[in-house]
Amino acid sequence: MGILDFTEIPPANANNKYDEKNIDGFELFAQEFFGVLYDAEFIECATRGQDGGRDLLFLINEKGVKEKWAVSCKHNAYSLNPIGLYQEKKFYDTLVRTGADKLILFYSHTATSSLELELLETKRNREIFDFEIFNGDKIESKLLSSKNGKGWFLASRYFPKSFLRLFERFLCPINHYSEEDVIVESKNSIRISGPGGARVTFPEGQNIKKEITELIEYANERVTLSLHEAYFAKVLTEITQLWPSCFSYWGACPSEEIDISKIYPTFCKKSILEILRSENRYDAMIVCLIWTWWDEKLAHSIFHEAYIEQYGSLMSKENTRSILNISTVVGFCNLEKRNLVTRMVAFGHGNLSELTPWDKVAITTNCCGLRETLHNVLEDLYQQSSTQFGFDSRISTLSTIQKQLHEYASILGFEHVQKSLEPLFENLPSHTYLPFETLVQRKIKWTINTTFHFEWYNERINRS
Repeated sequence: MGILDFTEIPPANANNKYDEKNIDGFELFAQEFFGVLYDAEFIECATRGQDGGRDLLFLINEKGVKEKWAVSCKHNAYSLNPIGLYQEKKFYDTLVRTGADKLILFYSHTATSSLELELLETKRNREIFDFEIFNGDKIESKLLSSKNGKGWFLASRYFPKSFLRLFERFLCPINHYSEEDVIVESKNSIRISGPGGARVTFPEGQNIKKEITELIEYANERVTLSLHEAYFAKVLTEITQLWPSCFSYWGACPSEEIDISKIYPTFCKKSILEILRSENRYDAMIVCLIWTWWDEKLAHSIFHEAYIEQYGSLMSKENTRSILNISTVVGFCNLEKRNLVTRMVAFGHGNLSELTPWDKVAITTNCCGLRETLHNVLEDLYQQSSTQFGFDSRISTLSTIQKQLHEYASILGFEHVQKSLEPLFENLPSHTYLPFETLVQRKIKWTINTTFHFEWYNERINRS
């Protein structure tokens, strides 16, 4: 289904006056379409009455050559019946009678395959015959082309409802779950299994229908936000490519394995100063605003210091906060960078952070082929924990590396565990964040991947 609803243009009938001249609305739209988008010089305009099989006749400059086009309009969006051969049976006569170089079939819906075949056959057999079909999809693509603002203004006048729908909702929910996916476990417990699902318990006597509705909304929102990760990964790729000195990745990762969780700002004052000293000095505000997703206080502090160093003026921290807000920053953005900020706001995580120490250990050992070495360290830490404090049910060697290290740190102390790991990493220079500039210098292109992946099953809910 297209974006524009062609039934917003009234159908042609005697009781419907589109304007004071009683011209069919769709014919008048076609006239404006070619006048606005093709700079047509009209010989015959849209008019009520007999037109000899044509509705418009005009001259246009096509690839440097002036051509005469004859247009036949058919508003079939209401019936959704394709225009057939019998409705355009005089198309060749129309072309000859008007002396036109091309016949244009301008339809709000589609043409039948038999009509298209007949037109192609006629074109093969007659040298002077040429045609082009403008169906609903083609008309829409011409109107909403990013290369021509005129079409957008025209669309806003003829399709006001469709045009508003185009912008009224930026984030569209994915209604993956419905009421049939809710499992009622008891009078006060319901759940949804699968991605985004949850179990909800509530006091007996509570309105269970209300609880079911809220659980479905919650699960669908979680699915939607998780699937939006792909959009966020895309915008983060563009941001890091635009300002590679301002963002870093966990250096142990091969470039093809960098995902959202492994990105962290450089928080480098020197990089902000370089931007402030360039012709794109307002980009410093954009970068520091984006940094606030990870650490607002640090981003404000660095911008504050860089601004004072560059301009030699005293600026209070309160002024820094007023500058680094979305309403101020977008005022200094061109459309391309406003688009980046908008998408960052729409799809950005609320929990962006630096990798935890134990995440860094797990990622580095995995990427550098040190899993066996780490396993030996973990075995030793496990023995120390068991020997020193006895059996602790919290510890399991089957847990993830991160969880094991967290538990050993809670028993033996963070510094003790950290010191045990030092020999493992002392010869690894990649055990740190590296600015994306390093990839630029090595002429390596990168694409940031999503962090989470849902596992989908043939049956969304396991009712066994």
